[in-house]
Order: sequence, then structure tokens, then C-alpha cells
Amino acid sequence: MGEGNALTFHLRSVFEPGRDRRGFDTVVITTPFEAHVTDVRVDGESVARFDWDWDPSSNQLRVVFDGDRVAASGQEVSVDFQSLVTMAGTEFPAKVFDSRSDAFPQRVVPGDASEEVDGNALTVRADLEDRLFAHIVLSSRVITPNGDGANDTVSLDYVLLKTTTPVRVRVTLRELAGGLVRRLYDREDLSGPNTVTWDGLDDGQTLVPPGLYLLRLVVETDEGETTHDRSIAVAY
Repeated sequence: MGEGNALTFHLRSVFEPGRDRRGFDTVVITTPFEAHVTDVRVDGESVARFDWDWDPSSNQLRVVFDGDRVAASGQEVSVDFQSLVTMAGTEFPAKVFDSRSDAFPQRVVPGDASEEVDGNALTVRADLEDRLFAHIVLSSRVITPNGDGANDTVSLDYVLLKTTTPVRVRVTLRELAGGLVRRLYDREDLSGPNTVTWDGLDDGQTLVPPGLYLLRLVVETDEGETTHDRSIAVAY
């Protein structure tokens, strides 16, 4: 959890006997975070040409393969994509469409879509972990806020895990002795990635003296506080 994962969505077509089989050429998968498609296969063969996009307003990954339409029962479609997972048991619901008509989309239901793959659910399993943060990364261990355009700011990236309800997240800059220098971030967040930037100023909007400081990341839950510190040097 908290890392980009290579995932594959498998589906198998089922058409009712005697119904119009116009088929489908579009799969829309709802993903919790931004996703990128790397390959599409129909009946085991990679599709030569396909289009895809991810809509951040709806969290939907849309994949179109109009040159390889699915119009018979038992055909297999596999979509390889990259996406972030922050919760154990994350669901990836999906629908299929016919881009050539205005017919209603058909919902994908759980089932054994591929004999070669274990599992028949629309959820992704993940190891349960005690940590609440992942991928905590500083863009640089040194900041030189002298206005020359090089290392004038520093960014703290992190991924919040496992929170199904908003929790308070705070990021502060502190002296090594613990004294507060700058309040950088204080909001209620859900699981997902975030970036907090510091420009070398204190709460009074004055450049801090050179030396070592701590960027402190804190999340408050019903079980208490979890804290992570990252040291950073200021030089001029």
C-alpha cells in the first residue's frame, strides 16, 4: 500500500442468446487515484491500437479499442494499468460501453473471468500494515533560499494510508530542540498522496537562520498521534 502498483483488470463477455450482439469496445474502470494504461489484450492478443484517458473529476479510467470489438460470449479482455492503492480491499468497479451507439452501459460483475488468475472479485487485496504513512520523501536535504532559483524551496511528499474518514494531518517546521518555527499544513485528509512545500520562511515570513531543522509530519487518529521527522539543512 502507498506505492504505485501494476494491476490487471480481467473480464469475460457474456451475451444473452437471441439478443442483438453489437458488442462493446470500451471499458471504464473506477480507480481511487490516477491511473495509466500500459497494455490491452483481447483473447490474449495485444490490441494494436487503443486510446485511454483518466478523468480526475470522476476517478474513471476509460479505455477504447474500437478496432477489436468484443461481440461474442466468452471473449477475454485484459487491461494492464498502474495505480496507487492505499486501502486493503480496494474495489475497482467497471462498466463496458459501445462507443458506436447510445445504449446504456453494462456493469461488470464479479466472476471467474480468467482460469489463469486466482480470485474472482473486483477488489485488490493488500497486506494489513500498522503504518499510516508511506513514501515519505524530501525533494532535497538542503534548502538555499537565496532567490537564485536553485533549491529555493523544498517539498515533502507522502501518502496517507488506511483512513476511511477524515483525520487531522499537520506538517510543521521545528528547531532541533523542538521549538516551532513554521506551521506549514493543518487539514483533515483522507487516504492518498500529498505534497507540502516550504520556502525557507518562518511564521513571521522572515528567512530562518542557517542550520539544521526538522520537518515534522503528524497524523491524529482515535488511537493517538503518529509522528515522522525529516531533517533538513538551511544554507546561504
